Amino acid sequence: MNTKLFQKLKYSQLSKKEQGIFAERLSLLLGASLSLPESVAVMRNSFGRGRRPAFADLEASLDAGTSFELSLTASPLGFSRTLILSARIGERSGTLAESLSAAAGRIERSRAVKSSLVSAATYPAIIFLASAGIIAFLVFFIIPKIMPTIQSLRVPLPPVTVFFISMSHFLASGWYKVLAAATLAALALFFMYTRFLWSRSAIQRFMLSLPLVGRIIRAHLLSELFDTLSTLVSAGCPFVEAVSESSASTGFVEYRRALKRAVKEMQAGSNFSATVRRSPRLFPGFVADSIAIGERTGNMENILPHMSRYYAREQETALAAFSKLIEPALMVSVGCIVGAAALSIVLPIYEISQHLSG
Repeated sequence: MNTKLFQKLKYSQLSKKEQGIFAERLSLLLGASLSLPESVAVMRNSFGRGRRPAFADLEASLDAGTSFELSLTASPLGFSRTLILSARIGERSGTLAESLSAAAGRIERSRAVKSSLVSAATYPAIIFLASAGIIAFLVFFIIPKIMPTIQSLRVPLPPVTVFFISMSHFLASGWYKVLAAATLAALALFFMYTRFLWSRSAIQRFMLSLPLVGRIIRAHLLSELFDTLSTLVSAGCPFVEAVSESSASTGFVEYRRALKRAVKEMQAGSNFSATVRRSPRLFPGFVADSIAIGERTGNMENILPHMSRYYAREQETALAAFSKLIEPALMVSVGCIVGAAALSIVLPIYEISQHLSG
């Protein structure tokens, strides 16, 4: 275990983009009739000088007769589960080049989806941080300098001004307490999410129940699921085994449980569509109907990529709707907060002017 940790620290792992490039180039080299060790040797210099020893170890492992799956698993380069599964299926079926090409496509699609998620969240995050900065500037710098003068004039203060003065005093004297409490709460939530299955399941169920966020998450999970199934089935993996491997790769507890239950029922002679139909919260009726058609016609290999593309589009639509909704909501919220902060300063000044003029 210490040796593996040392290797991971010594060699930087391949990014998702680099793994897609690795799989695609390896597929091309194998298609050109090079052996697997020779193909790995050709790419030894393609991913940086610091990773050459790791590629040399991978080549040596393959030369020694170790399977490609085990060699990838033992490598400190951090190959993804998708690539390792494709290596296993490709070696077993004799279609390693095709399996790697399919894996490269899936890795690239997954990377594009995550990139779109990050892009959709970037603008709201910038607006939120900017508004937090403006509010902090008013509370910590402007209000503490102006309010002592206003209070010294003994003018009745409006409620909004009293509120901001109280908040300014509280944050100025105990901001570290607020920061410590927020940090402890975040760490506790993270610990519960990573360590306890029941808390992770509860948090994920709550996320799925949110009106628009749940739609995005569900579409993302279904797109990933059907993309994985399509990749494995097209590589020659039996459907039951593909569902079993997909259940191990998903991060959501409810979906993992539903897929494991589906594997057991399919092994007992049931259909996949009948199993998913009993979980309408996770699998909409369209999923069950499409799978049922694929099972009845024996055309599952074409149905699965269609389902993946459908839910990828559904995710893009939901993300666009989320962006259109969250941006004006954030702008209105920021405007209300900043406006209230401005009023907390302007209203006492107006009262003072009225008092002096009277």
